[in-house]
Amino acid sequence: MIQMSARPLHVDGGAPVGAVAVFEDVTLRKRIDEDRLQRVLAQRDALLREVHHRIKNNLAAVSELLLHHTREHPEFRKVVDQVQPQLRAIATVHGLKAGTDGVVHLGPLITSVSDSVASLYGVKVGVSLADGIRALRLQEEESVPLALVLNELLVNAHKHGGQEPVAIDASREGDGVAIKVSNEVGRDATTPGNGAAGNGKGIPLVRALLPHGRATLDFENTAGRLTAIVRLAGNVFTADAALIGARPE
Repeated sequence: MIQMSARPLHVDGGAPVGAVAVFEDVTLRKRIDEDRLQRVLAQRDALLREVHHRIKNNLAAVSELLLHHTREHPEFRKVVDQVQPQLRAIATVHGLKAGTDGVVHLGPLITSVSDSVASLYGVKVGVSLADGIRALRLQEEESVPLALVLNELLVNAHKHGGQEPVAIDASREGDGVAIKVSNEVGRDATTPGNGAAGNGKGIPLVRALLPHGRATLDFENTAGRLTAIVRLAGNVFTADAALIGARPE
């Protein structure tokens, strides 16, 4: 790489009589600067991974501590049962960030939250991801709220569903993504309202956590299965991974 500077030559402050240019080989200097920047970035990424790893471990410790207290104080069991899945969901996100330099992809997030709910309640959760879903990168600020949304929907599907396994699938829908959580219900089961308020303890929480103006929550009751549908717009994902203008693979 060559760096050049030039300036005019004047005689006694009069009109310019010429010019002088200096050329300097700055390849080594640029290489040193780039190496220094890469070291700084590597140190930052290592620090972030360590921070996310510690947060995950601390959340897991809090979860175990809560369970320990419920053995001595059974009256708190109901509250702990509500909080523990949420702690696990947040810990799942930080676990994903710890292994990917802070990046959370949609596919692993869905799989990890589903595995967490399945492990916690001893149930089977069927996961189906369409082509192109796994690699989508979420905006950083949306990863934890979306994990809590999926966790809440899966837990509710398990608690209020029948004997059939809970299912979650994600696919492209226009410029965005549709995530569907379904469970078996009786044919006379009530379908939650699609209005802003909803009708269920977990639904207002889900609506509050969804990216405002960039996501919707709807419900369908078909052939004995109740399905919660979360639709995410393309701008919920990072620019290099957004679905805007993309076609199904």
